Amino acid sequence: MVQSDCDPADSGPLSHVTLSPTDREINTGLRSWLLTVVPNGVQVRQGQLNRVAAPPGPFIVFTPLFRRRIATNASRYTSTTREVVEPMECTVQISAFGASSGEAVQRVVALWRDMYAADWLRNATGGVMAPLYASEPRQTGFINSDKQYEDNWTADLKFQVNFTVSTSQDFAESITVDLREVDASFPSPKE
Repeated sequence: MVQSDCDPADSGPLSHVTLSPTDREINTGLRSWLLTVVPNGVQVRQGQLNRVAAPPGPFIVFTPLFRRRIATNASRYTSTTREVVEPMECTVQISAFGASSGEAVQRVVALWRDMYAADWLRNATGGVMAPLYASEPRQTGFINSDKQYEDNWTADLKFQVNFTVSTSQDFAESITVDLREVDASFPSPKE
């Protein structure tokens, strides 16, 4: 089952728990970076969307594949919350279709392995996302609805995302200490 945009927002017992960045923020950041790299006119879309036809002309689809923990959680406190930071390695597959798709994937992979991606993602996401490495581009072939082969090149991009889960936290702002004589306040039972 896949959640759609029309599903109600979570109002369950953990609705006070927040996650940052969201999947939407990650996908938006990745798509924005890809648009800076591919030639003008190449559309970039997120994969696994329902009722969306393939665009005419060359295009790239990116599909999230994996998330893997790469370090132990760290935590910090604000005046009202406890924040748990979970570093994760995320993997997305990019698939380029159409004329010059191999060149488009080569651009993406080359610049993903460069400071260009690191600087761009740091500035765009406030340091929440950072590129790690990319697989080698591979030609995977694609048979379209007309039973014709089209160029299709793919590569996997690995990047780190520091997810922050925030929960509300109660804190004491002041405390009153009252001294009492233990024997007088809590007499021992008679034997």
